[in-house]
Amino acid sequence: MVPPREMTITHALLEIRNQRLSARQLVESCLEAIARNEDLIHAWASVYAEEALERADACDGALQEGQWLGELHGIPIGVKDIIDVKGMWTRAGCDVYPAEIAPEDAEVIRKLKNAGAIILGKTATTAFANNDPTTTCNPWNISHTPGGSSSGSGAAVAGRMCLAALGSQTGGSLIRPASYNGIVGFKPTYGNVSLDGVIPVSRSLDHIGSHTRCVDDAVRLFNVMREKWPNPLIQMPLPATHRKTFRPRGIPRFGFLRGGMEEQVSAEMRDHLQHVRECFEAAGATLIELALPVSFKEQFIRIYAFKTEAARQVAQRFGLPRQAVGLLVVHHLEIVFNGAQKDVAIDQGAVIL
Repeated sequence: MVPPREMTITHALLEIRNQRLSARQLVESCLEAIARNEDLIHAWASVYAEEALERADACDGALQEGQWLGELHGIPIGVKDIIDVKGMWTRAGCDVYPAEIAPEDAEVIRKLKNAGAIILGKTATTAFANNDPTTTCNPWNISHTPGGSSSGSGAAVAGRMCLAALGSQTGGSLIRPASYNGIVGFKPTYGNVSLDGVIPVSRSLDHIGSHTRCVDDAVRLFNVMREKWPNPLIQMPLPATHRKTFRPRGIPRFGFLRGGMEEQVSAEMRDHLQHVRECFEAAGATLIELALPVSFKEQFIRIYAFKTEAARQVAQRFGLPRQAVGLLVVHHLEIVFNGAQKDVAIDQGAVIL
């Protein structure tokens, strides 16, 4: 028999509902993978095994009484360690961070729990979900990186330590680990998932999303996590409207981007992208060639916002004076640009401050 941890969320829910699998058995299977491989992979900041098993027993007890708790009944999920989970430590991947036991759940965690999810623990992150190298290893080859900053979430899902995990993205921290670990990474549209209870990096760029092993599972999680009435911090090009539950239908349509990054990648990667395109088309999908807008060539503007807001958050977190924020921004921008457009970048950074 295939271990329960190998199941997708959709498959596991079917087995649990039909009482061919218990939530406890599913959690125990994930804990077995953690016990066997965590010393090699380092995907977790902390695992709350006892609490997870108690929650699993509660899910099983509810089902025995005819109560189905929701779209994620009995599903074990990892949570990136910048997201608050009541009763669990939030350390943000940094030894000097003033860690604390979260007094309340982040809004996205509240939604997951209300849908019956079981929070297995906190997954490893680079310090403050930023650009530092990760200590987590890729479960397919421990000499390789799993990518960051949601390194633990990506490795835990790929390593069958949980059926899904939450991550965050400010630049590429969801889709990069997904690519490196061979799983599905989903970054929702800005503002669609609440950031309440999440340690910020750059509030105008931060997103909460998911790592799963199939697209159906990503859709299921998103329908639980999303806000019915998005209220983004930064004004969006189109006004937020009430969002209905997303259900994929019809022939899938993909955009195939030309230019931009395509010009910067290796020939091997370009060949691979073409192969992926051909596979989609052979499966019946429609692909449309698209060009990136001119504004994407000005992508260093994003770096202004990212580094400025990140520096401001660090200063506030550690009680640094305002002048120190400017020094942090200049230091970051000097590294990023290394002379090219450095003066402009520093000027713009100062304006943002």
